[in-house]
Amino acid sequence: MRVIKIHSIMWGTYSYKAISIANYKVKGLDRFLVEITDNYYAGTYLVQTKNLKKKDKFKYGWGWVIDVEDYSVLEPYTPPLEHDKMNLKDSFNNIINIAKEMPEKEELATYEEIKKMCKDAQEEIREISRKKSVAV
Repeated sequence: MRVIKIHSIMWGTYSYKAISIANYKVKGLDRFLVEITDNYYAGTYLVQTKNLKKKDKFKYGWGWVIDVEDYSVLEPYTPPLEHDKMNLKDSFNNIINIAKEMPEKEELATYEEIKKMCKDAQEEIREISRKKSVAV
């Protein structure tokens, strides 16, 4: 997804605090991310092109004007967490190392119990990923 970085907010140019994005940067996109590094409105926001309303002429050409407090246009965005095989492998290695240090009397989980826990975790991760992809 395209990320557009904004370093400053326009104060006083419009009746609201605004940012501008060049039309050519988002032409043909359905959605894009805006990363604002300003001290007051810093964050990452998801913008759907269909929600853009106002265009204006700037020194770089035509651009979109966005009110930074209009959350129907700038939706706060949290990137989905990535779960890859290396993270899972590291987790299993941590469990194995802990099991090595356990007293002998401690009962370890059976193969079937571990298999069920992994299957449950996999289903939960898929469900979380599905919900996040639908939300975006």
